[in-house]
Amino acid sequence: MVHPDRQGVTVYVPVATAAETIANIASNGRVAVVSSAPVSHSTVQLKGRVRGVRVAGEEEAEAVETHFDR
Repeated sequence: MVHPDRQGVTVYVPVATAAETIANIASNGRVAVVSSAPVSHSTVQLKGRVRGVRVAGEEEAEAVETHFDR
């Protein structure tokens, strides 16, 4: 999700499979994320520094579930 000031994004990963991702972030503080729309093959890659790692809040759960259910 793009932040309102457009200066950052929040990336959600499934907790069940996030251990290696979180370990990598902890080791170097860098992240690269690729998102692709299968039908159009439209793809975006973002690279940057991690500002923080946290579990999604209850207020975010519906948006996250909706996205992963697509």
